[in-house]
Amino acid sequence: MHSTSPLAAGSDRDRNVRPGMTRMFMTAVPGLGPMVRRELGRLPGIVVRDSGFDGRSDVVLFETSRASRSAVMDLGLAEDVFVEVGRTLRAEGDRSGWIAGRLWRPERAQWALSVWAEEVRPLAGTMTLRLRITTPRGRTTGS
Repeated sequence: MHSTSPLAAGSDRDRNVRPGMTRMFMTAVPGLGPMVRRELGRLPGIVVRDSGFDGRSDVVLFETSRASRSAVMDLGLAEDVFVEVGRTLRAEGDRSGWIAGRLWRPERAQWALSVWAEEVRPLAGTMTLRLRITTPRGRTTGS
C-alpha cells in the first residue's frame, strides 16, 4: 500500500490501540480513499490512522469506539469493512507461513468475530472467514 502518512513505517505508536477502541480498515474503489478518510474523520469516536493504495483498492486504517462501529458500517463509499486481527513488520522476511504466524492469534480472531456478531448477525457454525492481507510499505495488516 502506498501510504500518505509516516505511520506506514510501522512505528511503535501505531502498534498501541487506545482502550475501548477497535482497530479496523476499510477498502474503497481507487480514488475514493480521500473521501472515505474525510467521512470517517467526521464521525465521533473514530480516529483515522493511515490511508493509501494497496495495488487493488484504496485502504483506510482507523480505530473506532464501540458506539461508532455501526456508523462505519453505514458509510456508502466503502467496498468492504474489516476488523484487524493483526499487524506485523515484514523486515524479517515475507514468507507466508511466517506472516500468518505473526498475524493470526486465536484471541484476536475471537475479538474480530465478536465484533461481527454484534454489528451484523450472530455467528453460526456454517460460517466461513475471509482473510485479507495488505502490505503498506514494510508492514503487513490482516483481518
